[in-house]
Amino acid sequence: MYVFVARIWSIVFAAVGLLFVFFPITLGEQLNAAGNVLGLSGRVISQPGTLWYYLTLSLMGLITLLSWYSASNPENKMLCRMLVTAKFISVFGFLFAAITIGSVWFLPAFADLFVAATLIVSHQFLHDTNEYFVRQFNRKQKKFSEVWYGKIDIDEDIAFWFRYTLLQGKEQTAHTWAIFFDKGKIQTGKNTWPCKALAPGNIVILPESNDLQRFYNKRQVFHIGNQHLDEGNAIGSSGIISWDLQFNSSGLSHRHKPKLLHLLGITKSTYDSCFIDLRYSGSVTVDGKTYTFQQKTGNIGHIYGTQSAYSWSWAHCNHFSNAEGVVFEGISARLKKGGKITSPMSSFVLFENGVKNSFTTMKSLTKSFSDIQNNVWEFKTENGRYKLTGRADLLSPALVEYTDTDGSKLWCYNSKLSNLMLQLTDKKTGQAKSFEAAKTAAFEIVTRDAPSRQLDL
Repeated sequence: MYVFVARIWSIVFAAVGLLFVFFPITLGEQLNAAGNVLGLSGRVISQPGTLWYYLTLSLMGLITLLSWYSASNPENKMLCRMLVTAKFISVFGFLFAAITIGSVWFLPAFADLFVAATLIVSHQFLHDTNEYFVRQFNRKQKKFSEVWYGKIDIDEDIAFWFRYTLLQGKEQTAHTWAIFFDKGKIQTGKNTWPCKALAPGNIVILPESNDLQRFYNKRQVFHIGNQHLDEGNAIGSSGIISWDLQFNSSGLSHRHKPKLLHLLGITKSTYDSCFIDLRYSGSVTVDGKTYTFQQKTGNIGHIYGTQSAYSWSWAHCNHFSNAEGVVFEGISARLKKGGKITSPMSSFVLFENGVKNSFTTMKSLTKSFSDIQNNVWEFKTENGRYKLTGRADLLSPALVEYTDTDGSKLWCYNSKLSNLMLQLTDKKTGQAKSFEAAKTAAFEIVTRDAPSRQLDL
């Protein structure tokens, strides 16, 4: 519906703009005639050869293109917001003219208000795609990477990690990755394709399946052959591991980059926790043995940008042993700027039964305490109401090698069976809550320091 509405308005804007070019006086007279019929006072003047005449032409050209491109990229909310903002500015201008010059100016005010309203309403009928899940990759970009990764708590001391990646730089490849953690035993797999084999993103594609209904209206971000990731399904294979998963979300998500940093584009990558609280059902097959499960806790995260951070630590848990409905995620990253490595920049979020406690501001980003020693991450942060302290212990990690867009390497110590302890303290009352996870937390440490041990993946 939005695509249709935005396209129609683009055509209307172009037509009105051409009328204004060739018949500006006639256009104004028609408005005045309509105003007289309605008993409105004043006159609309549309005189050519003035500064405002040429500025109006440039505006009509701009909103025509903006509306057309917005129809072509409906998932880009910013394009719609820009178009609606332009219309509301003109509405307020016309209303001011109606008050100060004459009521005939209510006609163009009503017309632009109608345009803005149809755009807003139709945009609400867009398929409800999680805005943090939308694919950002563009083949025209010379340097870009994009990652979606997920984790499932399958059973006691058993967990699964999967990853879909796009890399465009010195390498131009797409990958699926998998690690199966089973009571201390680690099994891994990785498959590789050229980027050009990847299907266009953010559209519905139905993979081969005996149950096509589950894929209807689910826009995918990764599709190559039988490798598929969309808003409710993850299918793939990597070496001896394959998976066929369905997931549903509690609706919780979080962007770990403060809005100001994101708008300014200062950092070279963005991490969005697009599905921070999921329930998975389906199966994972490892070397011929199949594990089936229903409604198991997990998540999916989304990383994209022109270059990875220099190093980082990350932890997630929505399976605490002493609390239901609690979801945590934290990340602490170091950047390389001007040849120097920055201090840790940290962001945290904690949900309690859907209530969000965010520790993602410019202040918390730089003032939070974050320290890693001997595979233990200790952190401390606060917002206006709460203090949050925590400790994550990396247990039996797999060692994974990543490639950055410039060809440099990063090494990830990856565990989905780690311990996590949190304490949330109300700064006003002093009341504290503790949350504990034993071998159900995801915890990763990523570094640029070459490892001394053998790679798992």
